[in-house]
Amino acid sequence: MIKKTALLLTPLLCLTLFLTSCYVQTEEPPQKPKQELVLYQPVFVEDLADETLKLTPDIPPLHFDGASFQVLHWTVDGGIGGPWIPWEEIVVLPDSTNPLDEQVYIRNAFVENRYGVTISSQYEHVDQISSTILASNNAGDAAYQMMVQRCNNLSAMWLQDVFYDLQGEDLPYIDLSKPWWNASSVDNFTFGDKTQFAASDMLLLDKGASACVYFNTDLAAEHEMADLYELARTGNWTWEQMATHAQDVTQISAEEASTPFYGALGSIDIVAYLYTGAGCSMGQIQDEKYFSHQFDQPHSIQVMSDIYNSMYYVDFRSAQTPMESFKQSKGLFMYGMIKTATSLQDMESDYGILPIPKYDQQQDRYYTLVWQHYDSIIGVPTSCGDTTMVSAIVEALSAESFYTVYPMFYETVLLGSSTRDAESKEMLRTIFATRTYDIGMIYDPTTFAWKLWADVTSDTLASHIEAFEDALEVATEKFNEMVDRLH
Repeated sequence: MIKKTALLLTPLLCLTLFLTSCYVQTEEPPQKPKQELVLYQPVFVEDLADETLKLTPDIPPLHFDGASFQVLHWTVDGGIGGPWIPWEEIVVLPDSTNPLDEQVYIRNAFVENRYGVTISSQYEHVDQISSTILASNNAGDAAYQMMVQRCNNLSAMWLQDVFYDLQGEDLPYIDLSKPWWNASSVDNFTFGDKTQFAASDMLLLDKGASACVYFNTDLAAEHEMADLYELARTGNWTWEQMATHAQDVTQISAEEASTPFYGALGSIDIVAYLYTGAGCSMGQIQDEKYFSHQFDQPHSIQVMSDIYNSMYYVDFRSAQTPMESFKQSKGLFMYGMIKTATSLQDMESDYGILPIPKYDQQQDRYYTLVWQHYDSIIGVPTSCGDTTMVSAIVEALSAESFYTVYPMFYETVLLGSSTRDAESKEMLRTIFATRTYDIGMIYDPTTFAWKLWADVTSDTLASHIEAFEDALEVATEKFNEMVDRLH
């Protein structure tokens, strides 16, 4: 177990923090109606010039006399660093020279001083988070004021009933209608009229887990390829376009080279990326209460079948090391996530970034899957203690991140050190504005969805659906019965 605690403020922050330290009165929290959700719109550095457009959180002058705000955060390999958690999103040390770390530190220092709290974080293995929260709840020890968990591990946590409704009166200052909260996460994590989990701009890993397509711009120019950015910009970036370009370049390169060349590289995740990118979902929430499995719709089955058939020749299983193959210019396209860019910084050829293509031109917009194995989501345990304080700090951190940490993340991590051209910046706007969650992939009690990526082919799709039909119905019914009992 690794524990980080916020340290004393640096002298460079003293004047700024002195000016924000005079909030000492408290007020009764307001009655809180259910919020109308708005479409998430990302903020970029150039958007911040007009201060009159800036939204502020609806939090009155409050001071909590040094109260502790402790965050329990998931990890796989012990903490920060590596493919799972490339960026620290909650607490950083004050002596870092990384611009993103500096911004996270300044954000925390601003909130700590303004509201009189101390922010700290504790890492714990992703599989142990649930039992730790349950033990804290049973003990009533107020050990953790917020949890940050990976979505893939939420299934066992929904019905434990140990998290507050983020839209409820217990957390009066959290406003999920504000743009620093992701609307798709709210829609997909509202069970039994309760939103126990949601994603805000306090987090970075959920942005990094957004699906996308990388392409080798040098190869595209060499083969006099059509302007892919223009295709995406005009809404014409489709499966057909991607498949055509991949096939053309693969055939030409195969004739000219003795080493393997791939039209598109990636892992088994790409089946999920394309399925969601086609506007389909494995499951949905009905009436803000019940889980409903959605894969049995004719269009969904057709899309999955087309993934295996129409897109199968760009065989993602062929390359043993897709990342290295792409970096060595052995592939035109590579499916990945935004965080994949951190691994491409030493690539010699230039590359660009595109959204996941549409199924066809009739599709209304792009859809970007937030891949649940690498993201983060927020929850507030019912054992958190002072809910007025907790709600104020969660909202303040989220709002402050919207205007400071997130733009710095975008500029430095994604653009300054990763993507290579101005057009990719425009594509990133599209990707972040279309992020979506699929509750059917996250709540997958029968492993139906996972086996679609890992085991199924076009020849076995029909038998796979038939084999899981009864189990899915039973699991869904059981889950919804438990929702009724708890709520």
